Amino acid sequence: MNNKRIGLTLIVTSVAIMVILLMIIIPLETAISGQDICPTKKYRMLIFTHIAIGMLFSIFSLGFYLIFFEKGTKEILKRLEEDKNKEVNNNKFEVLLSGLDEYEKNIMKAIKEQNGIEQNTLRLRTDVSNAKVSLVLTELEKRGLIKKVKKGKTFSVFLKNGY
Repeated sequence: MNNKRIGLTLIVTSVAIMVILLMIIIPLETAISGQDICPTKKYRMLIFTHIAIGMLFSIFSLGFYLIFFEKGTKEILKRLEEDKNKEVNNNKFEVLLSGLDEYEKNIMKAIKEQNGIEQNTLRLRTDVSNAKVSLVLTELEKRGLIKKVKKGKTFSVFLKNGY
């Protein structure tokens, strides 16, 4: 059943019960107020009234929550799914890195941190010579792990396969 429909049903029910309860309590209170009745009986009636109103307010609040915060639950589930997918991708990336040498690992990590990094920036970030960066990038491109895109006199480097 739809949460909004359940929430609306709870709100309508709690309001209806509250009206009925007030229709009973107000005449009873009016009748009792003029009489000299034991304070214990008045106290019991007051406790009953407070408990009933508290329970009805709880039901009303639950209905309100179901109507207006259903979207929040869906967002939480969506975020959990996204986090799970990121973790799976990170695990795949770590497995991929285990098959690479140190230069390739450092370059792949730098590319993952800044997808679309320029080759010159990659050289500075990894502290590797231009020639070595070029060789490693060519090898990684042959393996299908990265994609180089010409950008002026240099290349921008992107990861492939959704890492």
